[in-house]
Amino acid sequence: MNQKKTGLGFKLLFSTKTVFVCVMSALMGYVTLYATDYMQLSPGIVGVAFMISKIFDGFTDFVAGAIIDRTHTKLGQARPYDLAIIGYGVAVILIFSAPNVGETQSLIYLFVMYTIINSVFSTLITCNEAPYLSNAIDDTRKGVDIVSFSSVVSLIFSLIAAVATPQLIATYGTTKEGWRIIALMLVVPFTIIGMLRFIFIKEIRAPKRNEGEKTNLKEDLILLVKNKYAILFSIILLISNICSNISNMNYYCIYFMNDIGVLSIISLSVLLVIFIMMIMPVLSKKFGTVNVIKVFAIIGAAGYMIKMISPSSVPLAFVSCMLSNLGFYPAWFIANSIMIDAMDYGEWKFGRRTQGTISCLTGIASKLGTAIGAGLIGVLLEMAHYDGSLDVQPGSAMSMIMALVTYIPAILCIVMAVTASFYDLDKKLPQIREELEVRRQANGN
Repeated sequence: MNQKKTGLGFKLLFSTKTVFVCVMSALMGYVTLYATDYMQLSPGIVGVAFMISKIFDGFTDFVAGAIIDRTHTKLGQARPYDLAIIGYGVAVILIFSAPNVGETQSLIYLFVMYTIINSVFSTLITCNEAPYLSNAIDDTRKGVDIVSFSSVVSLIFSLIAAVATPQLIATYGTTKEGWRIIALMLVVPFTIIGMLRFIFIKEIRAPKRNEGEKTNLKEDLILLVKNKYAILFSIILLISNICSNISNMNYYCIYFMNDIGVLSIISLSVLLVIFIMMIMPVLSKKFGTVNVIKVFAIIGAAGYMIKMISPSSVPLAFVSCMLSNLGFYPAWFIANSIMIDAMDYGEWKFGRRTQGTISCLTGIASKLGTAIGAGLIGVLLEMAHYDGSLDVQPGSAMSMIMALVTYIPAILCIVMAVTASFYDLDKKLPQIREELEVRRQANGN
């Protein structure tokens, strides 16, 4: 493939890994429900276990980023780590194939599998994303177009998974064996799809290290901390992931709408996000990428509150989700493009690109956000006396379920918008990239 021309074929192939991740994420969104209702584990214990696991992920992401920065193979710098897709898929099947053992053994099994998925396989394919894209194209300014296209394709498949999964659960997910069948039905075909990028997209360039230059993880971390734009956007990404995970609709649909299958209808609300990502390159060029994210966060906050008008209304829930999705989806899907901007800034400011280390921030922020969000669900439901063995929950639990999908994530969206107000790299990028191009030509890179 001629990768000087990043046309439709390139964009489709580069999107395949993200398609895999989105479908797996849709399935993993039910892991708390599976643990509480089918493994019969306490929601509080599950929440704490997930939080501990995700905090551990922060360390492994830094290590993965450093490893990628030091990787030089015939396959490239970041490309080899797409092989972790296979391990990811196998581990997802295993987590939904929990053995029938005691509570302690079940908790250990859940914790180990959840940690393997996130701390090993997800870490590698998250940290390699931005370096892979940066090395696979001849001009980093193409990043927004490619990432936006990839986001649209991913959202389409996410929508299919979000619509299909509740129906699969309604049909098969009444037993633990049924959950294993669901995992197999989703993992096998999408693992094959996910590997297409590795097979067909090569890295055409890699950053050169100055002769005799020696670095270590400590130096990489110092440069990372000094990169204010990478840190600032990571905070935005962290908040967006807390917001998304804490507003999980599973319990809401079960207890307020009495049918988890209605999630198939509500999931169609992501169609608006697909349209937004299609025009994201235009919006980014006109207003600045992070400015657009800031406005969408405010819209998302308003969207969450709509559910309070009539909690059992499917149409209102649909409209609410359609708007609240804008609070976090754009930040997720444009993250790798923004991190490439931060790489350019770091190279311009400090003379070294440290692609893998910067890229690992997206994984750290996403995982910690997921940990905090998912963990808080379990802890808050436990505090509100939720009991997965009951058909009817106490009033305190019902109030908490409502809070988790309305004003708690709405507040988080506002915090995200305020944080985005401090990001101003968009204005500086043209000059930074002009100066970088001059330096690279002078160095023969």
